[in-house]
Amino acid sequence: QIEVSARLLKGDYFDRWDEENGSLEQNCLFRVDSYGFFIYWQSDGRDGQVIELSQVSDIKPGKGKDDDDETSVDSFA
Repeated sequence: QIEVSARLLKGDYFDRWDEENGSLEQNCLFRVDSYGFFIYWQSDGRDGQVIELSQVSDIKPGKGKDDDDETSVDSFA
């Protein structure tokens, strides 16, 4: 089993863009299960969601909630 980083297990806040309906959810809490199979997210006032990571089609780097510099996907590994 590949180890999942503590940051992914604990979770972090990001914005989530949904291409299907063109909506932007800001400050969503994202986290990954201990096996790295599922990603969970929840934004204020909405129910939480979960999907298999294999269904994620695009991840773009951007600024994290508390970061001054851009957060790259590699920083989670």
